[in-house]
Amino acid sequence: MTKYQFKLALSPTHIKAYFLLRQQIFCQEQGIFETSDRDEYDSIAYPIVAINHDNKVVGVVRIYETT
Repeated sequence: MTKYQFKLALSPTHIKAYFLLRQQIFCQEQGIFETSDRDEYDSIAYPIVAINHDNKVVGVVRIYETT
């Protein structure tokens, strides 16, 4: 069974990988956005990455609080 670590993307390396994977998923694969999926929520969101046993970011999600 593959094991993953889930953590906040805090390092420059993880943050870069987080945004790159989002761009690949939402722009290239799904075609939802033309070049970037970044929006106003990125400034308040907590970016979370899933990291595999090779220390590669293989999943991303963001969460944020609402009022």
